[in-house]
Amino acid sequence: MNASPSGGRCCRRPPSSCWTTSHPDHLGGRLPAGPSAINPGEKSFTPSGPKDTVTPRAYTAAEIAATIADYRHAAENARRAGFDGVEIHAQQSHLIPRFLNPRLNQRADAYGGSSEKRAQFLLDMLDAVSDVWDSDRISVKMSPGWNNGTTFTADEETLADYDQLLKKLNDSNLAYLHLLGTPGTIEERIALFSRYRAHFLGNIVANLGFTQALGNETLDHGIVNAVSFGALFIANPDLVERFAQGHPLADGDRDTYYAGHTEGCTDYPAFTANWAKKISVSSNIRAMIANVEVANLEDAVPLYQDLAGDAEVRRFPYREVEVALVGPSTLAQARRGRRLIGPVQPLLRVWSSR
Repeated sequence: MNASPSGGRCCRRPPSSCWTTSHPDHLGGRLPAGPSAINPGEKSFTPSGPKDTVTPRAYTAAEIAATIADYRHAAENARRAGFDGVEIHAQQSHLIPRFLNPRLNQRADAYGGSSEKRAQFLLDMLDAVSDVWDSDRISVKMSPGWNNGTTFTADEETLADYDQLLKKLNDSNLAYLHLLGTPGTIEERIALFSRYRAHFLGNIVANLGFTQALGNETLDHGIVNAVSFGALFIANPDLVERFAQGHPLADGDRDTYYAGHTEGCTDYPAFTANWAKKISVSSNIRAMIANVEVANLEDAVPLYQDLAGDAEVRRFPYREVEVALVGPSTLAQARRGRRLIGPVQPLLRVWSSR
């Protein structure tokens, strides 16, 4: 088995993200496919930013078989590449949960109708991947409690269907079941994961919106075996080290997530001592620019003079004050004229126009 550079294990996702509320922008203008021709009513991340989903065309039986074969092929690729296992993504509005969803799956064949038939797509996917990997190297990520719009609603009927599916997955001897929780109090989160634990007997990894403190508190209840972090890793590639050393976390720019480019994906810096010094400056001057409107460089000069009156800020030239506020990644976006949000937007508009 190959270990990751950090000494941990690496798992690869089969190509579920190719069908995550897809959009014609990803397909050369062609319609994406789904279990039925019903718009999921979600947002799709495209190269030009988030867009509303469209009504897909329905999969043919032959295309379902080909998609399952694609997952098997992806599992083979992961094995050849030296990964330690694979995780099948069946959460939120990915392709598999759309097959599980009775509001989006109106098929009348072996993959639609009853809850058992709607789950067959996932089970066939597991069988295909199991041809390549032992079951203890396979995991599934799911979100029974996902609520979004009118098509994904975690009502009692939906949760009851997932209860039965979790029981069925006990037969698969998975490495772990990766489950998204829901926002809420620690008591509400524990209640939901306790429901999952009542039906699934294997390892459970909890996910969604955890801070370091909330993750530790969840583990202390003994309901799940581990917690995972996703979005925090985008802007904090050294998240584990930041947790271990108590360093502050950087904020990500959601407008650049999953757009298919390095910007907003691999260009966030790791923490350094110098960066910590600039963050402390940021905390002192954010409030000073929160509601200031500046349209050009000349208008910004008085603002900078005000900032320069702060003893902490005086040690930094103008350009460095800006880095202190937003970080090098966002600074580069500002200079390219990208739309930015938050209290630092007024100062950034100066540099966007230069």
